[in-house]
Amino acid sequence: MNTNDVGFAFVSFKGAKGGKERPIFIVEVTEQDIVFYSITSQYETKSPAIQRQYYQIVQWQEAGLKKPSWIDIGSKRMVEKSMLAFDVVGELSTEDIQGLADFIEQYTRIH
Repeated sequence: MNTNDVGFAFVSFKGAKGGKERPIFIVEVTEQDIVFYSITSQYETKSPAIQRQYYQIVQWQEAGLKKPSWIDIGSKRMVEKSMLAFDVVGELSTEDIQGLADFIEQYTRIH
C-alpha cells in the first residue's frame, strides 16, 4: 500500500460500534500508521454543507472504482498499519491528485 492508492478496507464508524467495508484513499503511509480519507458514492443524499467537503474523482474508473465517487476531505483518519486490512484496486490519476490538492487548498482557505 502506497500514498495515492485507492482500495477497500474495513472502517469503523466514528464514536459508535461497528463499521463497514468501504473505499478509501491513502494520503500518507508511515512506518506504523496509515492516513486516509473515506470515499463515497452517496453525494446526492448529503447536505450542501457536507457536499462542499467532497472532491469529485474525475477518473474514478482509472482509480478502480465501480461508480462515480467523491473523496471526503472533512475528516482525515489515521489507523495503525497492523489494524488495517487493505485491498488496493487502483490509484488516483495525476489529474485527480492535482485536482484534490487544489480542492483541499481552496477548502482550507475558505474554512
